Amino acid sequence: MQVTFQEDTIKLTLEPVMLQALTEAISEKAQDIESRVDYNYRAFSTKFGYTEIATLRDLKRLHQVLSKKLENSIFQKKPKVTISLQVSYVYLLHEQIVFSFDNPFLQSVIDQLDHSIKSYRLADQMQLR
Repeated sequence: MQVTFQEDTIKLTLEPVMLQALTEAISEKAQDIESRVDYNYRAFSTKFGYTEIATLRDLKRLHQVLSKKLENSIFQKKPKVTISLQVSYVYLLHEQIVFSFDNPFLQSVIDQLDHSIKSYRLADQMQLR
């Protein structure tokens, strides 16, 4: 996996099997949250309710985009897939997926997400000085 930065975007280059593990993990996490969210609940009344609904929305959006990338990579038989994610989505993935699964391909993605966040923070700090 390769990680590069461009302003507030992180580009990750993954093998299709790693991307598949990530999309499956996102799908499972979204289903887990969806099973707990009450859509009739007034989302703005508490931060918790809003956070769950916003997280679910973002995870579904990510799943849709990454699934399309995966589908294209399989169809085109590409050995590597490059995805560009806003830093906020990388944080979301890292926060939501980190402790969820016991999959070696996913663990590799998680390690790289962790590395990319640390590298991004370091690069950001160096620019501030």
